[in-house]
Amino acid sequence: MNGNDRTDGRAPAPAPAGEGTRAVRAGLPDPVKNEPPLPGPVFAAHFHLPGDVEGPYTYGRDTNPTWTLLEQAIGELEAPGADGAQTVVFASGMAAVSAVLLSQARAGDTVVLPDDGYQALPLVREQLAAYGV
Repeated sequence: MNGNDRTDGRAPAPAPAGEGTRAVRAGLPDPVKNEPPLPGPVFAAHFHLPGDVEGPYTYGRDTNPTWTLLEQAIGELEAPGADGAQTVVFASGMAAVSAVLLSQARAGDTVVLPDDGYQALPLVREQLAAYGV
């Protein structure tokens, strides 16, 4: 008889999930009977919105179910067990860079940008200059 054998006929309690399990299960919804275990990606750019626009998803470049699950997965992996951890997914790298720069830089700050970066970088530079950065 080993430590996992039970005399009451019940199955042994499952071991706690390790790091590997957490890494492959992060962000996934709890299983639902007769539903696939993995949600499919949402490729829609827009959503059917009869009447007043309400609900979490209105336009795919703002947010969509696939992004929501990715944000949850990243949050679980980067800050396991942290309540209130926030993760934001962007439609592009330039959107992420712009969000950080335009929300954090203040008049009088200095930001160093490359001359030969992404083609939209001069537009970001102009916007920062307009803010006094």
